[in-house]
Amino acid sequence: MLLAVGEQHVVALAIGVALLDLGIQGTHISNQSLIYPLRSDARSRLNTAYMTCYFLAGSLGSVLSTLAYFGGGWKAVCVLGAVFPTCGLGLWIREMQGVRRARTCVPVEQAGNA
Repeated sequence: MLLAVGEQHVVALAIGVALLDLGIQGTHISNQSLIYPLRSDARSRLNTAYMTCYFLAGSLGSVLSTLAYFGGGWKAVCVLGAVFPTCGLGLWIREMQGVRRARTCVPVEQAGNA
């Protein structure tokens, strides 16, 4: 919202950009803290794969933002910017529901013995 308002108000734009950067840095650190323990002997390879995907996703976002800007202006870019984290939140919720279901399900072998 701050970035959308930032089209007309530079203070809102500055605060929005600062919060966006803070969120991106936090996500980046969280992601790396999740992938590094996977295989300590392959840390460089994991980081290369992660950073490659990170770069490709950033490039895709840049292309889509450019298309959105030419198609609908600054507001369209802000809507697009809100769509990505909303999709990520939806995927995370879906994953957490799957984890919760997996924890509450009783295997068939154990259900027959109960």
